[in-house]
Amino acid sequence: MTGKNITIIKDVFKNEKNGALTDGITIIIDGQLKQVLDIISSKESFGDYTETVKEVLFTGIHHYVEKYKKE
Repeated sequence: MTGKNITIIKDVFKNEKNGALTDGITIIIDGQLKQVLDIISSKESFGDYTETVKEVLFTGIHHYVEKYKKE
């Protein structure tokens, strides 16, 4: 993916039980991001965009964790 255009909307949510505030995001899946996620989803047999984004996110996080362990 050459272009890094992505629409992410930040919001703050309140836990109804304890009142704690936490950040949340909405990712708009369109354009090149949609094309890439479609390819990944079809090759990995993920069910939907939510599952695909979750797996890609955790794979990316794992990459950085391993990178920082080496420092």
